Amino acid sequence: MSRTSGTSGKGRIPGREPSGKARKGRKSRRLGLERLEERVLLSAAVDQSRYAADTLLVRFGDQTAPDEQAQLLSQYNGTVERQLGLVGATVVRVPEGTDIEAMASSLTADPRVEWAEPDYYWTLNAVPNDPRFNELWGLNNTGQLGGTPDADIDAPEAWDVFTGDSSVVVAVIDTGIDYNHEDLAANMWRNPGEIPGDGIDNEGNGYIDDVYGIDPWGDDSDPMDDNDHGTHVAGTIGAVGDNGIGVVGVNW
Repeated sequence: MSRTSGTSGKGRIPGREPSGKARKGRKSRRLGLERLEERVLLSAAVDQSRYAADTLLVRFGDQTAPDEQAQLLSQYNGTVERQLGLVGATVVRVPEGTDIEAMASSLTADPRVEWAEPDYYWTLNAVPNDPRFNELWGLNNTGQLGGTPDADIDAPEAWDVFTGDSSVVVAVIDTGIDYNHEDLAANMWRNPGEIPGDGIDNEGNGYIDDVYGIDPWGDDSDPMDDNDHGTHVAGTIGAVGDNGIGVVGVNW
């Protein structure tokens, strides 16, 4: 989890007072998304560059009898270790040093075998339960929106190791930030030198009650977003993850 702070960098709109006062008291926009059960889901991914050195998986044809299977495997010094009933495959044990890929290719070419392949390693990736996570192809691209699978930043793989740190502060210089947004509020940076609502510039920086940042364009201490772009950027950086709401940021 990272903390985000807002700094507005708005451009002037003709005929509009740039003081920013019109934003005061404005209701924040919130996503009306159904809350899901709070849990971290797991997705599995096969790593085709890594597999067991002494086993492989074989699915024999329906007409290949057990004694014929054993005879075929003996040609490779292989033995049956166990059956995988769910997929109808056999785990075959072979001596270490066996060329697994060559053996799998040779067995697959045999008419008594439907297929054979290395015993690939699978890895589990932490996937947050945020309902719109599957739209974030930049974080995890499965081709879900017609793009190129795995053209992404491998976020789930990174999250297996680390999902963020609340001590990290990211300043967003944009159109402001909706600091009340339900997917951002918990991760918002708060000015430790300011006492909210006391009407005093506690830390003496020229801004009163600048709890979440400032609006230099309006020259005030309220960085509330009136364009949505800054909020979008902040969400990409640090939207709360695994809370069953909206999206997830790179740093939860």
